[in-house]
Amino acid sequence: MPTIALRSRCARLAARALGFGRCRDGAAAVEFALVAPTLFLALLALFEFGIFAWNRHSLEYATEETARVVMTRTTVSDTQVAAEIKARATSIPADKITATVTQETVGTTTFVTMSVAYTYKYFLLGALVGLEPIVFTSKARVPLRPTS
Repeated sequence: MPTIALRSRCARLAARALGFGRCRDGAAAVEFALVAPTLFLALLALFEFGIFAWNRHSLEYATEETARVVMTRTTVSDTQVAAEIKARATSIPADKITATVTQETVGTTTFVTMSVAYTYKYFLLGALVGLEPIVFTSKARVPLRPTS
């Protein structure tokens, strides 16, 4: 008689194990727990890249627009050009931008060379991973308008 009780107990345990394998309660939570970290890391990387690209583009835009303004003038000071670049760079603090302006006269034409640098420091995923800061540089060389 004990063997029949043992068989029925084993049958019940086997039925429970099979039922547990078929049970889907909580499966979505487990799948989310497995996928969520990767999804959040990808989202952080996307935000970081967007801010990175925005700052890079902002520095290029400020340099190019300032170069266009300089071409319309007959005289300009280095400090004016540096201030113009810093004012045009959106989303980058002016004190974080290094602007070097030089003037060179070739023949009768004066050329203004603008070299701009900004050190981008990661703050989302790059900071977590430990990436080193990147220096963005932009350069433009334009002639001043000749005096009439």
